[in-house]
Amino acid sequence: MTPGWFWTALLAVTIAAAALAVVLGHFWLRAPAAALALYRRHFPEPHHERLFLASVAFFTTFVAARGMAYAVAAGIGPFGNVRVGSVHVHHLVWGILILLGVGLAWLGQVGLGTTDGSRAASRVTAILYGVAAALTLDEFALWLHLADVYWSPQGRLSVQVALLFGSLLSVLTGAAGSSTRWRASRCCSSADAASDHRRQWPSPQTGAAARSFNGAARGTRR
Repeated sequence: MTPGWFWTALLAVTIAAAALAVVLGHFWLRAPAAALALYRRHFPEPHHERLFLASVAFFTTFVAARGMAYAVAAGIGPFGNVRVGSVHVHHLVWGILILLGVGLAWLGQVGLGTTDGSRAASRVTAILYGVAAALTLDEFALWLHLADVYWSPQGRLSVQVALLFGSLLSVLTGAAGSSTRWRASRCCSSADAASDHRRQWPSPQTGAAARSFNGAARGTRR
């Protein structure tokens, strides 16, 4: 069975996720326009938003899959294994199928977020990717050993690989956000510098127009 430290970590992650969901839900209900504006300000670029959504979907699905697998093994609740005849269909199968679907969509340039019309498809495919990656890596040890070692000591490798991949997603999300903010600040600095340069050094056309206007004014005074 899974060691006790995993369930302690799982409980901590669940509590933190629930607290975050309550705070965000309260903020969304009290001020939906402000919440939407805050979200768009933090995720102006599609690739940053896709990484964020994939990360959230990955961790949520991983925790849910582990919890449901424990409930099935312990006989808790209405949960049970999915079977087709006498074959137990593991959830990594669904993960692989979804990954294949998302890959085909991206090969067909669907859901890349390159245009405003595909922004919604970009969000959907990113969430599906996170879900599928979690379902697949949660049973990494099974497809490595080609045996049902989910609750055995070898099955701990699935948890380690999933946490490693989730950490990589989180790091990429943070790096994308930092890159977006850096580019935005650089553009603002360049625009400010160009504006200051125009004020200090007017263009030749502007200078010529000013000299023509001043000459006309002096001719009028005479």
